[in-house]
Amino acid sequence: MVTASKTTGAVADIELDRAKSAMESAKSAFDASKAGTAHSSQLQKYLRLTAPFDGIITQRNVSVGALAGTGSNTPLFMMAQSNKLRLTLSLPEKHASSVQEGMPATFTVSSQPGKKFNAKLSRTSGLLDQQDRSLTLSLT
Repeated sequence: MVTASKTTGAVADIELDRAKSAMESAKSAFDASKAGTAHSSQLQKYLRLTAPFDGIITQRNVSVGALAGTGSNTPLFMMAQSNKLRLTLSLPEKHASSVQEGMPATFTVSSQPGKKFNAKLSRTSGLLDQQDRSLTLSLT
């Protein structure tokens, strides 16, 4: 239509304005649809939960389609990893200053008397629990 309008009298100016307006309207509708698709794509990413380790879900505390949010202190899932033992313990406040990341530890289990297990400190909470004045440690 733009090419035809260069010829004098071939296309009325009002028809050219209508075509331009229709084209801009269609472009706006396309851009809005594209933005809606991007929004839906972003929401789809929130539907996938990933765990920081491999394991199996042992307990599911929500139903499919249930609204989940920050208002509850109940975890969505409980997971277990059977190939690696993680030991979590509370260390009294008086020993907390001697803890260093990566330090070795040895422990025993009452179900296997006489057997010693070696572990390494993998992380610490860094803060004392206000209720029992202890530091929470994780060993792997």
